[in-house]
Amino acid sequence: VRSINGFDIGLILKNALDKNLIIKGGGHKMAAGFTIEKRNLLKFEEFVNEKMGAEGWPLSSINLKISSI
Repeated sequence: VRSINGFDIGLILKNALDKNLIIKGGGHKMAAGFTIEKRNLLKFEEFVNEKMGAEGWPLSSINLKISSI
């Protein structure tokens, strides 16, 4: 996962792990990696969108893509 300046993707993955949305993961503010079950993909996407919205990012700036399953 690559992030954008001002959005801490490492913290988002820690929070997703705490909520059992991902199996494992970690990283830092600008890049991270994780393992997720297919059944949680939509929940994870909604979680990231919610977090970005809560931080004031417009939904049009969100470009979440899954590149490998």
